Amino acid sequence: MPELDIHSAKAEEVYRDIVRIPENVRKDTNGQVIEEGRICRISSGGRHTLVILRGAKECQATHKPPCIHLDEVTRKRLSLPGSGLAQFELQPVGWFGEFLWAWNATEIGYRISSRLGLLGLALGIIAFVLALPELCRMLAGLISWASRSCGAGH
Repeated sequence: MPELDIHSAKAEEVYRDIVRIPENVRKDTNGQVIEEGRICRISSGGRHTLVILRGAKECQATHKPPCIHLDEVTRKRLSLPGSGLAQFELQPVGWFGEFLWAWNATEIGYRISSRLGLLGLALGIIAFVLALPELCRMLAGLISWASRSCGAGH
């Protein structure tokens, strides 16, 4: 990825982990364009963090070098100055990376949602494990009844 000119994020996007990059330079390490809305690992200077990628149409055609819009939290995580040029590397993440992003998100709504989701999954697994012996007894009784019923008809 070429060097990008660092700009501040819009006021409404502060504490949202949103990074805006023009589509023509929003590419992964294989040169493939990354679609808007993807959670990606952004790296610069040996540091990295997880962010949501969005477009930056307002600076795509007019700004040379291309720009990147980051909020202060993301800049601090990457140890970047408030302005200047920097190299970035983008790598889309899978479902586990998306979960990690939500778990550690700056926006509290994403954090709470991911933690409640994990709590729900844990409680569901516990309930299944606790119910498993009874389910096995019921299944064994059903198999026994079915074998007696089939044997009685012959």
